[in-house]
Amino acid sequence: MFKAHIAFDIVEKQLKEKYGEKFKLKVKIAYQYQWGSHKIDIIFTKDKKALWVFMYKKELFMNIVDEIEYKDRFTAVDLYTTLAENAIETIKALKRTYD
Repeated sequence: MFKAHIAFDIVEKQLKEKYGEKFKLKVKIAYQYQWGSHKIDIIFTKDKKALWVFMYKKELFMNIVDEIEYKDRFTAVDLYTTLAENAIETIKALKRTYD
């Protein structure tokens, strides 16, 4: 079990670079997923964004999905699965590049 999520203030700082200084990270729900020794945070925000975040060799990596449209109750599950799979593929690519 993980002790804490990646600090939301670090994530918010990165998002402010993308969306502007007035952006405020409003977390609706945050999950943690583990793949091997890697901890992946999957975050859904109140303003219809979702993202995965992880640290790899002390560097922060993230991917953001903007303007989510919840069509039914399975949209969040599908999006969570897609985000987790995408994060894992990114970790695999990083391992091939850096290891």
